[in-house]
Amino acid sequence: MFTNLQLVEFVKKVYAAKLIEVESHVLRYWEEELDIHIPRNEMGHRYYTDYYIQSFRRIKELKEQGFLLKAIKIALPEIMNGPSKNTLSVLPEGSEIRV
Repeated sequence: MFTNLQLVEFVKKVYAAKLIEVESHVLRYWEEELDIHIPRNEMGHRYYTDYYIQSFRRIKELKEQGFLLKAIKIALPEIMNGPSKNTLSVLPEGSEIRV
């Protein structure tokens, strides 16, 4: 049985995945592969802020465009901090990044 606090935290993770339109296991995989550290509450549950939701949306868009996680990881600082989701100037020119 979940306590009310645990249920709220569980819904937050599921809700984040729904907002990004991916399964929750995809978020965890991207966090691991891209070395993204999601803040956690005192119980250890992930706490997705709007900043992270928007960042994961940009990552999803790049994946849908055919970018590999390896290339996204190179561009991650710009993805996470840059104002433009379509700007990937961090990637080296001539990089083979599409499948």
